[in-house]
Amino acid sequence: MDKIVLIGRSVGTFNEIHSFLSTHYDVTVCPDSSPSLGALVRSVNPDLVIVHLIPTAVEKYTAILWELFSDFKKIPVITIGTENERANYDIFYYDNHFENLLKPFDSRKLMEVCERRINEKNGVNTVYAAGTAASANATVSGTAGYAAASSDQTAINTGIADDLSMGTPFAAAEIGGKKKVLVVDDDPIMLRNVKAILDKQYEVMLAVSGTKALASIAKKRPDLIFLDYEMPVCNGKQTLEMIRADEDIKDIPVVFLTGVSDATHIKEVLALRPSGYMLKPVSKEDLLKKAETVIGK
Repeated sequence: MDKIVLIGRSVGTFNEIHSFLSTHYDVTVCPDSSPSLGALVRSVNPDLVIVHLIPTAVEKYTAILWELFSDFKKIPVITIGTENERANYDIFYYDNHFENLLKPFDSRKLMEVCERRINEKNGVNTVYAAGTAASANATVSGTAGYAAASSDQTAINTGIADDLSMGTPFAAAEIGGKKKVLVVDDDPIMLRNVKAILDKQYEVMLAVSGTKALASIAKKRPDLIFLDYEMPVCNGKQTLEMIRADEDIKDIPVVFLTGVSDATHIKEVLALRPSGYMLKPVSKEDLLKKAETVIGK
């Protein structure tokens, strides 16, 4: 039986939706107040996630949709909401990952959309009375890191201090076959900690500002960029905009690192379509997992 995770508040229409879906699917309910949504979705590994939107908790639901958007690129997401409710989250619907089903709840329409999205995920074309649903797969990458910093992150390579004080990007000695990662942050401690995590697996380059990052990219093109969002003079948003404006480097995947998680901030970041968005402090496991997801080992 196909599995669905249903997210929302257990009132009114939500309960009707749960009751209906439970007759056709293996449904796991996740309250919107759950602090472990990501862990639950990973544990269930559903074929589909459904989010029942409510109009009074936009910031909470922005965070929920962001986590699904960034962490679960292969799992289709259906939201159920009015046009006005959906409009609060427009940025999430630019590709086939997310789809909104309009209220009021229609069991026949919900069943059709569920079957279509599950079959798309599994590479099966399904024909309905209204026509044929084309198969498509979501392609948005990203993982949000919420864990506390690992003690392993405190390892510091003393050799980078002079490079940073000189204001030049630091590049690790190139080793054949290693993919290159550029880390951009105005905090030298953060740079050193990230380098200590990635150094064994990747060739790591460091830059203390957006402008120095661009200079580093011109000298040696990285396979992935971890970019701090809050930097003086040229912040992460401006840096990514400059990268996207350059035809030669616009396709380099960029993952934002930030300590800010409010709804407005997240929407600004999403509008730039990065490959991910990680909250500081970032654990060793999450950082390595994100790098491996985007560019491999």
